[in-house]
Amino acid sequence: MGGMLTAAAAMALLSLPAMAQQRDSSPRIEMHYTRETAASGFVYMEFAYPEVAAKIHSMIGLFVSETSFLSDADIEEVGAIDFTPNGLSLSVRLTPEGSERLRRATAASVGGRVATLLDSRLVSAVLVASAVGNLPDRSFGLGLLLPLPVAHQAAARVRARWPGPRGR
Repeated sequence: MGGMLTAAAAMALLSLPAMAQQRDSSPRIEMHYTRETAASGFVYMEFAYPEVAAKIHSMIGLFVSETSFLSDADIEEVGAIDFTPNGLSLSVRLTPEGSERLRRATAASVGGRVATLLDSRLVSAVLVASAVGNLPDRSFGLGLLLPLPVAHQAAARVRARWPGPRGR
């Protein structure tokens, strides 16, 4: 039996990613470039919660860059967390590097969209009307299109990771 994998061992291996995800319940927030047509380096994604996204977007999905230009590592803190009819609104303060990447990304995306992924699921695709300039205090609002029960869970996970504003 030296080189064989038993059914029990295979099941244990298959459950490792799920177990790791359960232990680390920190939210993963990322922002990506988008396209309306297929291109190298972009993958098609549908909105995680189409019933909520349909209230705002006329599309069900779009092509999202495989790599993010902004991630939760760029988030210095999350201030206010507000519930909206369409999900969750976060007041996010970025690191200086993250703020600069957001400025460059929005300048490159005027007229297009930037996508927000929560735990690798498409939850927003904001139309960029103009480039974000120098953000006051490196802060901006981030909307996540989520059903209310999911929004409450996400808010608790966000608050656990980023406890809120510290004295500045």
